[in-house]
Amino acid sequence: MREATEFYTPFRGRVRLMRLISSAVGYGPMPLPDQEIEQRLTLNARGQVWFSNYLFGDGVIHWAHRKERMTISRENTARILGLIAEIFGREPEPCIVTDAGMWDLELINEGGRSFRFVGSVVDRGKEDALHRISAELRSALVMPKLVAFDGSLTEDAT
Repeated sequence: MREATEFYTPFRGRVRLMRLISSAVGYGPMPLPDQEIEQRLTLNARGQVWFSNYLFGDGVIHWAHRKERMTISRENTARILGLIAEIFGREPEPCIVTDAGMWDLELINEGGRSFRFVGSVVDRGKEDALHRISAELRSALVMPKLVAFDGSLTEDAT
């Protein structure tokens, strides 16, 4: 079992790799078999992106729905990873809500050290740092339905 402090140590260094798992499901009725319940996104410092999403399936085995691999520009990569390092380099402000989905972020720095952060998928407004990074990810990846950190799934997520 992980210690709570493992999830709340501010990030240090430059981001070499980020892995974000976002759950779109909170408490409530059981999802339908074809309802998306999770998205997984990995971005490395070279701009390589891996994305997959999963459907509820039969409730025991979740169905892999889509898997994509792409590359984004160096400029977008530097902007996104720089913003991630800035946001998670501060003393974290955990936001845990019991009736929302959760996100789980792992950042690996250039020295190979791993940093973990968790929070609820909650849209706290356009001025919120996690909304800004979510909007940057959606724009750079051209994925308007990316759950990311805030779950703001509108076509104009900026």
